[in-house]
Amino acid sequence: MSDDIPTLDEETIRSLIYDCVNSNNIEIIVQIVVHLKKDYQDLAKLATMGYYDGGQTHQEVLDYVTYEA
Repeated sequence: MSDDIPTLDEETIRSLIYDCVNSNNIEIIVQIVVHLKKDYQDLAKLATMGYYDGGQTHQEVLDYVTYEA
C-alpha cells in the first residue's frame, strides 16, 4: 500500500468497503486496517517518546501524553 493515501470522505470509504465485501475482496480492507494500525503505532510511539510498545491501551497512551509528556 502506498503511503500517499488520499483523504476520503465517509461516503467514499463506505462505498469502498461495500464494494470490497460484495466482490468478496476482503484483502483490501485487511490491508487498509493493517496500514492504519501501523500508522497509529508509529504516532503513539512518537507522541510518548518511545513509551508506547504496543501493549498499552489507547486510554493509557492518552493519559501518558497528557500527564507524563
